[in-house]
Amino acid sequence: MENLKFDFRAVIKFFCKEGRAAKKIHDRLRAVYGDSAPSYSTVTRWSNKFRRGRESLEDDLRSGRPSDAVNPSVIAAVEKLIKDDRRIKVLEIARTMHISCGSVETIIHDHLKMSKVSARWVPRKLTS
Repeated sequence: MENLKFDFRAVIKFFCKEGRAAKKIHDRLRAVYGDSAPSYSTVTRWSNKFRRGRESLEDDLRSGRPSDAVNPSVIAAVEKLIKDDRRIKVLEIARTMHISCGSVETIIHDHLKMSKVSARWVPRKLTS
């Protein structure tokens, strides 16, 4: 989804450079991408940004505290817990590591690429 967001923004930027209206850009995106196309308000917002001189397709930096729960040492510790007990629950890992269940799920699914199969955590691509 992340790459698709940049693709949409690139298309919006291109059509803005051609001088097309936001409505026409949205209609074109809907014709090509169907329900996956961004909403009209999103197209309008990005169209306005590009018309005001924005060049970057990246999101602006946001203020706030960065996640410190998902780092290499915590990922390694979660992986060790799972390897020691393949039936361990997300809540148990969260309590043991003193992090949120959401962070545990992010680590398991996005970083370790594991999923639950028959009450056990296993890698998505099984190897010997």
